[in-house]
Amino acid sequence: MVGFAAFWHGDYRTAVERLHGARSIAMLDEPAAGLSAEEADHVRDTILKVRERGISVVVIDHNMRFIKGLCDRVLVIHQGRQLAVGKPDEVLANQQVIEAYLGTYDAAPAG
Repeated sequence: MVGFAAFWHGDYRTAVERLHGARSIAMLDEPAAGLSAEEADHVRDTILKVRERGISVVVIDHNMRFIKGLCDRVLVIHQGRQLAVGKPDEVLANQQVIEAYLGTYDAAPAG
């Protein structure tokens, strides 16, 4: 497993370089947190290259743009339980996921 404390200290380039040293699995907790869109894209592209080498990558992140461009399969956990699992587009369109994380819009005017 590769440590990614460098992401939290703003030195994502060092962390990305360390990702290349992963042997069989890399587990990443919010690797795109605090990064610009350009930096997040660089991290995503690096992770995709690592995957091409046969290394499994588990990512925990709330940045759906990042996740959608990276993952083949998404698991959403809500209050400690599996809420949805599937392809990113399927999961993001799941009504339970939308209600749990985005809320619902009530068009009725307030009384």
